[in-house]
Amino acid sequence: DRKSTRLNSSHANISYAVFCLKKKKKEYQNEFTKWMKLYKKTHSSQEFSTRYSIWKANHARVQSHNADETKGFKLELNRFADLTGVEFKKVYLGLKPELHINDDHVFSKLRPLHAPAPLGSRNSAPSTPLNNHEQC
Repeated sequence: DRKSTRLNSSHANISYAVFCLKKKKKEYQNEFTKWMKLYKKTHSSQEFSTRYSIWKANHARVQSHNADETKGFKLELNRFADLTGVEFKKVYLGLKPELHINDDHVFSKLRPLHAPAPLGSRNSAPSTPLNNHEQC
């Protein structure tokens, strides 16, 4: 009878753990959905699962970092939280030659700059007398 009580108790603990995991999963999905709305993100149903998994991993990393009181700063999720580090680097870092404007194109639209007329010429006297600064 004790054995069946322990078994029932273990079964109840496992059921409760599964319930908590499902609840936690639902909370994570709700938080992800709120995050998507905040940053105006949309993902196809195929892409949703992948982006959600990446976001969850980044969320866990942020939570772990922020729980460590020895860290001198806090992290938070930003609009890039559904990207891996590799994806972020590929999309947002590095040279993108296709985005650079052809210099000839830019300079062809500039109007010529006309320099102002000189204020005096070398043949005329200076406007202020020259001082001897030999003692300086």
